[in-house]
Amino acid sequence: AFRDFDECCERVKENQKRYTVVGLIDVHSGVCSYVIGKSENIYTVKRCLAKYISKFGKPLRVVGDNGKAFKSNEMAGTFESLDIEYLAVRAYSGWLKPYIERSWRSFQDNFSQNIAGFIGHSVEQRQAIEFGFSKMERRLKKGEQTNLKRMLLINDLEKLMDDYIDEFINRRWLDRLGSSPLEAYKSDEDKIERLSSTLVCARLGNMLT
Repeated sequence: AFRDFDECCERVKENQKRYTVVGLIDVHSGVCSYVIGKSENIYTVKRCLAKYISKFGKPLRVVGDNGKAFKSNEMAGTFESLDIEYLAVRAYSGWLKPYIERSWRSFQDNFSQNIAGFIGHSVEQRQAIEFGFSKMERRLKKGEQTNLKRMLLINDLEKLMDDYIDEFINRRWLDRLGSSPLEAYKSDEDKIERLSSTLVCARLGNMLT
């Protein structure tokens, strides 16, 4: 419940911002996890790393993009403190990290576009969505953000996202594995290096987004 109308308006405004999703995937088994953040900053990256470690253990190496957050001095220190190698691929070279790119594409096609508030993967798709409104609705909405009905709060959206990843993406059959990602992960679970939540929090520090 909200204390007053002003708090309600502030919450609505907060949840109508453009958020970002950051994820990690194990290239051997294909298990993955994602987090939602206000931007691709170091805090979102840290939360993503902490979430992955808590679920699947410490990775030996992280292959990622050239984003400022991933290549920042603070994240370099974080990776070093956890004894994780970070390898940045060339900018705009998604084919150099194909596993996360495929996982992300599947996530977008099967999850993102089916939730309230979806406005398309491109300008053309957004225009197609807007064309579904009547002329009067389009006139009334001119200059306003599109498709903002029945939207979820961020915490509820992340819970729904986690459920989808845990129950579908990590359990779907992959021909290259001859099993699901979760089954492939569990088959080598004895080789996973686990870290205590206390150690992870101490090494990662502030993770507020």
